[in-house]
Amino acid sequence: MVFLYLDPLTDRHLPLSQAELDVGRERLIDAGPEIGIGEAFAAFGLRTRFPTDERIAKVVREIEKRPDLFGRQQEAAALACLSPSRFRARFDAEVGLPFRRYRLWRRMALVMRTIAAGGSLTQAAMAAGFSSSAHLSLSFKRMFGLSASEIIGLGVAIDVSEDQMVPTPQRCSGARPRR
Repeated sequence: MVFLYLDPLTDRHLPLSQAELDVGRERLIDAGPEIGIGEAFAAFGLRTRFPTDERIAKVVREIEKRPDLFGRQQEAAALACLSPSRFRARFDAEVGLPFRRYRLWRRMALVMRTIAAGGSLTQAAMAAGFSSSAHLSLSFKRMFGLSASEIIGLGVAIDVSEDQMVPTPQRCSGARPRR
């Protein structure tokens, strides 16, 4: 059984129709169990979005490293050297969803990584920056419709092998800095 939850890290903001969901489901079944996240998105006619604005990409990379940070949007805006209102607009345009929603997704990914590594829900909550395991449970149920303990109770295998959302910038080897 595969549980695939799609969120707006795509170029689409409208929900998929039942027909689109059915076609995507068939494509997933045809692809088999070794399908990657990019292929899973493509099965539904979706693609991931990566920020092209380096200021926003810098914030996203920092959230990737430490999703428990940035308790306030103002901290992220300061890192991007943008006013909070300009940051909010640029982030939404570049990433495809609001900053707070993205930060919550990345925190949930850290929760899943912690659980996959054998950690408890309390350890996962603390690692991801939630104030308590109760806060994590409430946020998890709001996002997924099931509590984290219910998901774990189902014996779900958590695959976080393709979890990184933004590629790390690559430097060309042998390139000389400009003077």
